[in-house]
Amino acid sequence: ITASGHFCLNTVLILASSRRRRAVYLATMEISLGDGNALDKGYLLSIRVGATRRQALLETLVNQPLKFPSSIDPLAEALKIDVLQPIATSRLVLQRGVSDYQVKFDSSIAASPLALHIERPD
Repeated sequence: ITASGHFCLNTVLILASSRRRRAVYLATMEISLGDGNALDKGYLLSIRVGATRRQALLETLVNQPLKFPSSIDPLAEALKIDVLQPIATSRLVLQRGVSDYQVKFDSSIAASPLALHIERPD
């Protein structure tokens, strides 16, 4: 359902077999910002529909909707909506052969580094 209340049907998957290829049509629900929002565009909107969660900055949702797989009846889906405020950010460059990292943030709120263990397939 878009901000204007429309339900969109998109081709989202093509199945291939040795004999034939066919398109499968799955219902896609799109959520974008409506008019008149007073929230700071730097906030993060997190929406969960069923088992699928999508997140984006509010400023991104002005031009690009969040897309969710949907059941046949779009009104049967319950949405969980969270508005989050980033308190710290950092970038991490992964290195070959390294799985343990200490991520430092430029923020007084997150003064301690974050320990991450990252396992990647070989």
